[in-house]
Amino acid sequence: GSTQALVAIRGFAFQPETVRVKRGTTVTWINCESATVDAHTSTSDATLWESPFLAPGQTYSRTFDEAGAFGYFCVPHPFMRGAVVVE
Repeated sequence: GSTQALVAIRGFAFQPETVRVKRGTTVTWINCESATVDAHTSTSDATLWESPFLAPGQTYSRTFDEAGAFGYFCVPHPFMRGAVVVE
């Protein structure tokens, strides 16, 4: 079966901030903010991926096939930082 992990976007933060997964895992980000909060993104520090702007309730998924540590941030709120660590 497929392996999946979920990152909630809530309170202007990625939760969990660091997610540790095995190769082949699909990570899904879901915007859990209230309807009055601006959209967020999941954008790779190394330009490996860039989600569209995610309004509350929207999701974005990416499968990680390579081992390594992959930092990311939110374009409109660059203080929001996270990482996916693939083992």
